[in-house]
Amino acid sequence: MTSSKPRKPYWVLVDDLIDALPVRRDATVEEIRRKAGCGWSTASRWLDLIIHIQELPRVMKSRRPSGQGDVYKRERRKGE
Repeated sequence: MTSSKPRKPYWVLVDDLIDALPVRRDATVEEIRRKAGCGWSTASRWLDLIIHIQELPRVMKSRRPSGQGDVYKRERRKGE
Protein backbone atom coordinates (compact mmCIF):
# COMPACT_ATOMS: atom_id res chain seq x y z
CA MET A 1 0.00 0.00 0.00
CA THR A 2 1.40 3.39 -0.95
CA SER A 3 0.62 6.42 1.10
CA SER A 4 -0.07 9.62 -0.74
CA LYS A 5 -0.48 12.98 0.85
CA PRO A 6 -4.07 14.23 0.92
CA ARG A 7 -5.06 16.80 -1.68
CA LYS A 8 -5.64 20.36 -0.60
CA PRO A 9 -9.19 21.64 -1.00
CA TYR A 10 -9.35 23.80 -4.13
CA TRP A 11 -9.99 27.02 -2.21
CA VAL A 12 -6.88 26.41 -0.08
CA LEU A 13 -4.82 25.75 -3.21
CA VAL A 14 -6.08 28.96 -4.85
CA ASP A 15 -5.29 30.97 -1.69
CA ASP A 16 -1.81 29.41 -1.54
CA LEU A 17 -1.16 30.23 -5.21
CA ILE A 18 -2.29 33.84 -4.78
CA ASP A 19 -0.17 34.21 -1.63
CA ALA A 20 2.84 32.76 -3.51
CA LEU A 21 2.64 35.43 -6.23
CA PRO A 22 5.09 38.26 -5.67
CA VAL A 23 3.73 41.81 -5.79
CA ARG A 24 6.74 43.75 -7.03
CA ARG A 25 8.34 41.34 -9.51
CA ASP A 26 7.56 38.51 -11.91
CA ALA A 27 7.88 34.85 -10.92
CA THR A 28 8.02 31.61 -12.87
CA VAL A 29 5.51 28.81 -12.40
CA GLU A 30 8.33 26.83 -10.77
CA GLU A 31 8.88 29.52 -8.09
CA ILE A 32 5.15 29.90 -7.47
CA ARG A 33 4.50 26.15 -7.24
CA ARG A 34 7.37 25.69 -4.79
CA LYS A 35 5.99 28.39 -2.48
CA ALA A 36 2.41 27.09 -2.83
CA GLY A 37 3.44 23.48 -2.25
CA CYS A 38 1.92 21.93 -5.37
CA GLY A 39 3.02 20.42 -8.68
CA TRP A 40 4.02 22.40 -11.75
CA SER A 41 1.06 21.32 -13.89
CA THR A 42 -1.39 21.98 -11.05
CA ALA A 43 -0.01 25.48 -10.49
CA SER A 44 0.01 26.24 -14.21
CA ARG A 45 -3.60 25.06 -14.78
CA TRP A 46 -4.96 26.89 -11.73
CA LEU A 47 -3.11 30.11 -12.59
CA ASP A 48 -4.56 29.96 -16.13
CA LEU A 49 -8.04 29.43 -14.65
CA ILE A 50 -7.62 32.32 -12.18
CA ILE A 51 -6.56 34.65 -15.01
CA HIS A 52 -9.51 33.53 -17.14
CA ILE A 53 -12.01 34.07 -14.31
CA GLN A 54 -10.61 37.55 -13.63
CA GLU A 55 -11.39 38.49 -17.25
CA LEU A 56 -15.06 37.44 -16.98
CA PRO A 57 -17.95 39.63 -15.81
CA ARG A 58 -18.28 39.80 -12.05
CA VAL A 59 -20.70 37.30 -10.44
CA MET A 60 -22.79 38.50 -7.51
CA LYS A 61 -24.59 36.46 -4.85
CA SER A 62 -27.46 37.71 -2.72
CA ARG A 63 -30.34 36.38 -0.63
CA ARG A 64 -33.78 36.04 -2.13
CA PRO A 65 -36.17 38.73 -0.98
CA SER A 66 -38.18 36.00 0.73
CA GLY A 67 -35.03 35.04 2.65
CA GLN A 68 -35.13 31.47 1.39
CA GLY A 69 -31.93 30.61 -0.46
CA ASP A 70 -29.33 32.44 -2.48
CA VAL A 71 -29.63 33.89 -5.97
CA TYR A 72 -26.89 34.80 -8.43
CA LYS A 73 -26.43 37.22 -11.29
CA ARG A 74 -23.58 38.61 -13.35
CA GLU A 75 -22.59 41.99 -14.65
CA ARG A 76 -23.24 42.77 -18.28
CA ARG A 77 -20.48 42.36 -20.80
CA LYS A 78 -19.53 45.40 -22.84
CA GLY A 79 -22.05 45.85 -25.64
CA GLU A 80 -24.62 43.52 -24.07
